[in-house]
Amino acid sequence: MKIYKDESAFSLIEVMIALVILSVGVFAVNSMQLSSLAGNSRANTVTSVADWTASQIEQLMNLPYDDPLLNDSKPLQGLNANTVANSDSGAVNSPDGRYTIFWNVAIDIPMEGAKTIQVFALDNGLLEKGKSYINPVVFQYVKNGNI
Repeated sequence: MKIYKDESAFSLIEVMIALVILSVGVFAVNSMQLSSLAGNSRANTVTSVADWTASQIEQLMNLPYDDPLLNDSKPLQGLNANTVANSDSGAVNSPDGRYTIFWNVAIDIPMEGAKTIQVFALDNGLLEKGKSYINPVVFQYVKNGNI
């Protein structure tokens, strides 16, 4: 094998610089993977809570129009996540116990003879801290009494 005088190998500095660049890339991919796992977990939770909330509203929509669970006990309260958790409207816990599913009914809204049913799923941990308005899952339907 013929060796030329001007041939040279990689120096130690070049190898170290290449390793640093490779390490930065590996750490970036690792960080991206961890963020992706956290996002997937949150999406799974939101999907489950939305499913439980939709199930609750389906149960409420199947009740007769004059059922006691569909009465409006506080007509001036309004429909929002801040007031529903402190009202005497209906409430059930989610199957995992992490969320409480509240509902509120407004009679004759948006028109006479209709009931607006709004269902909120609120995180129990945030309810204890007084921050029930953060990330509620909300469904709203109108039930007509004339049908």
